[in-house]
Amino acid sequence: MIPSGPLVVEMVKIERRHLSWQRGGRLLFQLLGAVGEFERQLAIERTRASVEQRRSNGGNLGGRRKSYSKQKHQLGHRLRGEVMTVSKFAAALGLSKGSVHRLLLEPLKAGV
Repeated sequence: MIPSGPLVVEMVKIERRHLSWQRGGRLLFQLLGAVGEFERQLAIERTRASVEQRRSNGGNLGGRRKSYSKQKHQLGHRLRGEVMTVSKFAAALGLSKGSVHRLLLEPLKAGV
């Protein structure tokens, strides 16, 4: 729930300047850096394992869905030889101009 009145924020400043150059401070920063690096490596390993599992199971790896079907893709490549503007081409396929450009850059797959 969002409050309707003005928000009041109080700041408390903690003086810890001594930590950065004393032995205990350097140790603390080294430990925090090591923990951060460890967490990062764990995240990388989990991500790679997830992608590998999805690939082996034939699952979705993410990304946007195509805005055109296989039939529109084939029709677009058939109409490619005709002389028309991109706007007319897009109107004929019911797509945006950007989608038409992407459609024409993507080659037709064999057996499609």
